[in-house]
Amino acid sequence: MEFTKNTRGFEELQFVIKAASKDELRPNINFIHVTEEYLEATDGHRLHRSCETMGLLPGLYKVIKSTKKDVYMVPDESDLQYPDTERIWPKESPEPVELYPETYNSTPDATFSLALAQIVRLSEKHSVSVTYLKDILSSSGSWSVAWSGGYDALLFQNGTKAALLMPLKG
Repeated sequence: MEFTKNTRGFEELQFVIKAASKDELRPNINFIHVTEEYLEATDGHRLHRSCETMGLLPGLYKVIKSTKKDVYMVPDESDLQYPDTERIWPKESPEPVELYPETYNSTPDATFSLALAQIVRLSEKHSVSVTYLKDILSSSGSWSVAWSGGYDALLFQNGTKAALLMPLKG
């Protein structure tokens, strides 16, 4: 199946693909997982979701090619089981902090720094992967982030996209 940048939901698909694992020792998470409600991918440290399913049938899909202009995927024929991500997805979310990167009217690095500062204010002891955070915030639009404390994941939301970002242990 081929999707181009003109395909409805293409940006959401690219967002989800960023979180797909490339770890050969964990083959069950090297896929895009599609349900009737969303598509998702995880590498065990982050989980990206989109409620834009692009008309795909539920199942696992292997990404063969992904560029800024197109994505090519094939259905997986193996018997691999995708992890039950519902058990880690927050049932309730504390009050979110709004992140408005496009309103900072500055360079991408300055925009990212301001968003990171807002996240750090949630907890001075909470650290996250800067690379993963940039992957989330580089997707268009305004984001909200919520955190319930401890070693719970940060929950990012933006229209049809959402992400869980686990804290770094340290």
